Amino acid sequence: MQVLNKEAANDSYIQERKQDVKDMTMSAIIKLIKSKTVGKRRYEYAADLTNQIIARKKKEGGGKLKHSVTWYANKVAQQVPGVDTKTLMRMIDDE
Repeated sequence: MQVLNKEAANDSYIQERKQDVKDMTMSAIIKLIKSKTVGKRRYEYAADLTNQIIARKKKEGGGKLKHSVTWYANKVAQQVPGVDTKTLMRMIDDE
C-alpha cells in the first residue's frame, strides 16, 4: 500500500513540475537545466551560501530579516559568476 502512496506522491510532484515548466520561458528552462548539469557546483555553492547568510541574519535580527530572501539571493548571485537570481531562488524554494 505504501508503494501506491509513494507513486501517487511522485506523480503529483511530477505534475507540479510540469506545470512549473509550462509557465517558464525557454531561456528560464535552459538556465534551470544548466543549474542542474553544467553549473551544478556553482548553484549548489550559491544556494548553500544564501542559506547560511539567511540563517545568520535571522539569528542576528531576532528571527526577522531586514531584507527579503530574494534580495539576499540577488546579492549572492551577483558575486558568483554564472548564477542567475531567479534560478537560484527556485533552488532555495525547493529546499
